[in-house]
Amino acid sequence: MQCSDATCLDAQPLQMAGPQHFSCQQNSCESMAYGYSEYNWLEITFSDGKTRQSNIFGKQYFGAHYHVTVRENNLLVEEQRGSANPLITMFIGIIVVGVLGLGLVLVLLVVLTLLIIRAREDKANFEQSRGLFITVWVLATPIIALGSLLSMSILATVAIEAVLALIYTQIKKHSKLTMFTMVLLANLVTQAGLLYGIQAMQSGFTLAVTGLVEIGIWFVESLILYGTQIRKVSLKEAMMISLILNGGSFWVGLLMKL
Repeated sequence: MQCSDATCLDAQPLQMAGPQHFSCQQNSCESMAYGYSEYNWLEITFSDGKTRQSNIFGKQYFGAHYHVTVRENNLLVEEQRGSANPLITMFIGIIVVGVLGLGLVLVLLVVLTLLIIRAREDKANFEQSRGLFITVWVLATPIIALGSLLSMSILATVAIEAVLALIYTQIKKHSKLTMFTMVLLANLVTQAGLLYGIQAMQSGFTLAVTGLVEIGIWFVESLILYGTQIRKVSLKEAMMISLILNGGSFWVGLLMKL
C-alpha cells in the first residue's frame, strides 16, 4: 500500500504495470516499481485466511530489504541495509575518474613545460632535473596500468618503444636514461590518442582513420622529443626517432590484433 502522508489515510495498492509489481512466495515477498511513495504499509492475506497489516514504514535504500515479523494479529516491518542507486554510484565514479584524469593531465603538462624550459638551458637530464624525471616515472605506473586494463596493446607499445629507444641511444651515444624518460613522457601525453586508434581498429574503422591517428601521435611525440632535448636532438632526428618507435609499436600491435 502506497501513502502520501504519515497517517496513510489515502493508502492505495501498488499498481501492477509492466515490471511494476508486488508478489509473495512461501517465505518472502518482493516488489519492483517505477517509484515508491514516501510512506508504505504491508497487507497480506495468509493461508489461514487471516489478513494482517503492518506498521507504516519508509524506504531509505534504492535496493531496499525488509525483515517482516509475522505476529498473531499484525506484521512488523523493519528495513535492513540495502544497496544504493547504481546510477548514482556510476555517476560519482565517472566524476572521480574524470577529476583524477584531469589532474594527471595537468601534472603531465606542467612537467612537460618545465622540461622544455630546462632543455633550453641544457638541464633536461636526470642529474639537474631529478624531481621531474621521478615524477614522470611515478605518473607512468598508474596510467600505463589503467591503460593495460583497457588494452594490453598499451603495455606492449610502451615496452617496445622503450627497447627501441634504448637501442637507438646505444647507436647514437645519447643518454639512455634521458631518452627513455622522454619517450615515456611522450607516450603518456599521447596515450588517449593511442587508445582511440586501438578502438578504431577493433571497431572496424578504416585503415585510413587509424593511419591519421598514428600520424598525429608521431607528430606530437616528435615535437615532445625535440622540445625536451632541443640542445641534443634536431627536429629532423626527433621525427626520425618517433617514426622508428611508432612504426615498430604499430606493426607489433597490428600483429597482436591478427
